[in-house]
Amino acid sequence: MWILTAIFALLSIVLLSGRGSFLIAGYNTADIEEKAKYDEKKLCRVMGAGMSVITVILLLCNVYEYDLPRGLRWIMPVGIFGVVIFLVIATNTICRKKVPGTTSAARKKDTFMTKVTVAVLVAIGLLVAAALYTGDVNVRFEMDGMNIHTSVIGNKRVEYEDIRSVAYEDDMDVGRRTGGIGSFRIQAGGFKNSEFGAYHLYSYTDCHEYVVMETVYGTVVINGKTTSKTRELYQEISERERFFAN
Repeated sequence: MWILTAIFALLSIVLLSGRGSFLIAGYNTADIEEKAKYDEKKLCRVMGAGMSVITVILLLCNVYEYDLPRGLRWIMPVGIFGVVIFLVIATNTICRKKVPGTTSAARKKDTFMTKVTVAVLVAIGLLVAAALYTGDVNVRFEMDGMNIHTSVIGNKRVEYEDIRSVAYEDDMDVGRRTGGIGSFRIQAGGFKNSEFGAYHLYSYTDCHEYVVMETVYGTVVINGKTTSKTRELYQEISERERFFAN
């Protein structure tokens, strides 16, 4: 990611200088008549400003290794979509030249299309934000086993008789995700770390304490929203594991 950040920084510098129009998708392939509608230097500088903001966001993500503090977690989705919306509006307003002879109908059409594009982008941004900041991990205990239900990816069933051991871990290194979902609220699916190798994780991102279950099918790790909820899960699972072990 540091390489990508460096590339974005370099592109930002080039565009802010008023050069590099060939780097702007859409503009670089437009015909002469379409390009004539835009102030090329202003367009480059506006795109450079947007790229600079994205560069700062990437830099923050690299510094915190994507584990952004709670107060900064809005910066990635809101910042990037804010840049996109700004660029859509700016490229269709301040970057366009006033072409003599442009009819009122043509101007109204351009304004309408800009509003539609912004509305679509806002809707997409809201959907992405919902995916990043919502979701739950619910554990339902049944007679012979537990169902771990997570948003989007569904259920994980663990039979009590298949549990070999239960342990309580604090501040465990979750490693990297190999499948499933990961957001600012929950992480669920396949993960891999140096302690367990490949394992399954179903957890809340803000809680750094975990219940580790070694089963006949591999390691399964869960937690609750808070430390107290996680301890309650640990006690419940430990009791059921001991009962079925006897």
